[in-house]
Amino acid sequence: MAQEIVVDQEKGILRMIHRDLVLTHDLWGSSLKMGEQLEKTRTSKVLMDFRGATLNMEDWEKREFAEAHEHIISKKLKFAVLIQENDPCYQEHQAFKVFFTKLGGIIEIFNNEYEAESWLAG
Repeated sequence: MAQEIVVDQEKGILRMIHRDLVLTHDLWGSSLKMGEQLEKTRTSKVLMDFRGATLNMEDWEKREFAEAHEHIISKKLKFAVLIQENDPCYQEHQAFKVFFTKLGGIIEIFNNEYEAESWLAG
């Protein structure tokens, strides 16, 4: 999986850009990098860009991943998930949203980058 982390200082957004096939171990690895960057930047806004990526995880893996990150979710970070229009993995992303929301997470799914950034800014 190709992954890139970009800090947009001007907008105060940490961008996690995912490409290709995303498996469970890929998300665990990227979450460690995200945690490091959140500590450095002190931002509370995360844009997870999954356009061009395929998410392949079982529901129990999504739930386990969300529960393991409750300490990050509870910091009241805002997560905008950016997917392509008519994304074939929409249900996968929706399941993540449900698990994160149940743990108190602030998360929305968008297929428009401007709308995602506007929501994060609000």
